[in-house]
Amino acid sequence: MEKSNPNGSQVRIRDIADALGLSTATVSNVIHNKTAKISAATVERVQKALDEFGYTPNMAAISLAQNYSPVVGVVVCATQRYQQAMLTDPFISRMLDSVSSELEARNYFLMLRRETNILNVPKYARMWNWAGAIFMGFPQQSYADLEGRMSVPYLIVDGGTNGNPHYSSARLDNFSAGFQAGEYLLENGHRKICYISDAQEIKSGSAAGTASLRYGGLAEAMKQRCPELPAPRHYPLPSTPEARRHVYEQLRLSALRGELTAVFSVADLFAIELINYLTDSGIKLPEQLSVVGFDDIEPASVVRPRLTTFRQNLQERGHAIVSMLMRTIREHTPPEHVTDPVQMIIRESVCPPPAMRG
Repeated sequence: MEKSNPNGSQVRIRDIADALGLSTATVSNVIHNKTAKISAATVERVQKALDEFGYTPNMAAISLAQNYSPVVGVVVCATQRYQQAMLTDPFISRMLDSVSSELEARNYFLMLRRETNILNVPKYARMWNWAGAIFMGFPQQSYADLEGRMSVPYLIVDGGTNGNPHYSSARLDNFSAGFQAGEYLLENGHRKICYISDAQEIKSGSAAGTASLRYGGLAEAMKQRCPELPAPRHYPLPSTPEARRHVYEQLRLSALRGELTAVFSVADLFAIELINYLTDSGIKLPEQLSVVGFDDIEPASVVRPRLTTFRQNLQERGHAIVSMLMRTIREHTPPEHVTDPVQMIIRESVCPPPAMRG
C-alpha cells in the first residue's frame, strides 16, 4: 500500500477510502469514533491504514464542523516580577504542570499565552476557537474589565470575586493564611511585624487581591491579639531584584535598630531573596529577624534557615480547577466558586525576638 500521496500532499480521507475500497463516510466515522454500525474488521482495516498513511486529522476543521474544540487557553499575566522569565517560577510551573496533566487526561490540549493586557484575550479565544480559558496572576481590576467580553467559559485562579456569575474561580483562603501567620509570629513573641509584597497598595473589599487579603489576615490577627499595636507596615516591592535590594536594606537597618523583628512575605520568592540579602549582609537569621513566606516552593526547604511558609496542594487544585471548567464547558453548569485551604509548614526561619530570649 502507498504510504503517501504520489504528489507529496497531505493525506486525505478520500485517499484512504480509495485505497481500501470504502466510502469516505466510513473512514470519517472511524476517525471520529462513530463505529456503532461498522464491523470490527473494517474498523481495524481503517485504523491500520491511518497509521500506515500517517494520516493527521485537521483539528481546526473538525472543531468547526462539530462545533467542538479540544483546546483550553491558559493565560498568565506577564508581570515584571519575573523579568521575562515567569515560567521559571516554581509555583507557576507546578500549577501549569498540574493543569496540563488534567487536561491531557480529558483529551484536551493546553494553549499557553503570556499577556500583559487581559483585554487581548477574547480575540485569542475566538481566533483559536478555545473551548474555555483559565486565567492566572492578573490584578483584580483586570478581571472586572473582562466581564461580558469572553465568548467561552473561563475560570480565574487566585483572583476574581467570589460568587461572580460571569466566571468560575478557585481561590486560596488567603485571609486565613495571613491570620495564621500573624498568630504564629505573635505566639513567638513578635510585636514588631511588617509585610512585604509586590502590590503597590493594599486594597479592601471587592478590590482586594491576593496580596491585600494576606495582609488583611495578618492585620486582623494583630488587632485581635494585641489591639494596642499599630497595623503592620506594608513595604511595596519594586519589579526588579536590584531595586528590591533597597527595600531589603531598609528592613536590615530596622532590624539592627530593634524596630523590626519579623517579616511576612506574600511569596517565597521575595522571602528567599530577603534571607539571602540579609545573610550576605551579616544579619543572623532568625535570631535578628524572623521570616515567613508563602507557596512552599522547592528552594524554601533548601535555603538556610529553612523557610517557614504555607503550602497548597497543587495536584488537587489542578484537578479541581479543570473539573470545574469542564462542567461548565460540557454540561453548561453555572460558574462555581471554591476556596481552598492552605497548610502552614513550620521550619526554622522563626524564633522569639532578642528581647524574649533575654
